[in-house]
Amino acid sequence: MALRKSQFWFDNSSGTLKDYSDDLHSVHPKITREILEDTGLNDDYMQRVAVGLKDGTIALGGYIRSGNTGIVKALEAAYNSTGTKTWQWLRGGRYLNGEGIIDGVDYGEADGHGLIMWSCNLFVDGTVNNTSVAL
Repeated sequence: MALRKSQFWFDNSSGTLKDYSDDLHSVHPKITREILEDTGLNDDYMQRVAVGLKDGTIALGGYIRSGNTGIVKALEAAYNSTGTKTWQWLRGGRYLNGEGIIDGVDYGEADGHGLIMWSCNLFVDGTVNNTSVAL
């Protein structure tokens, strides 16, 4: 049950980006705002607002078949590790990528169809790169 026209890669335990798009059902970025102060000598006080994903949160969720726990194990390993993990998201022909910290990994028991719902938050650590080239 992959997202249509969207792909998501995450740094697995071996340190390489692995495509988890088949396990992903939803990606919800929470846009942040950053106030930039721009003043100079003899200038009036100015403020600009930069909107984006820098230091923001991306809520991830999906379904896996019981017995296929690849993404859940990778997310648990990321949650239990120290430091950030690399991620990449193909959205509308553009690659967004950066470093992040996984938190709130949640999954339940299989339903009557053998599907397990999972979710987590990816806290973006720093700047997000927006490029036409994959990592």
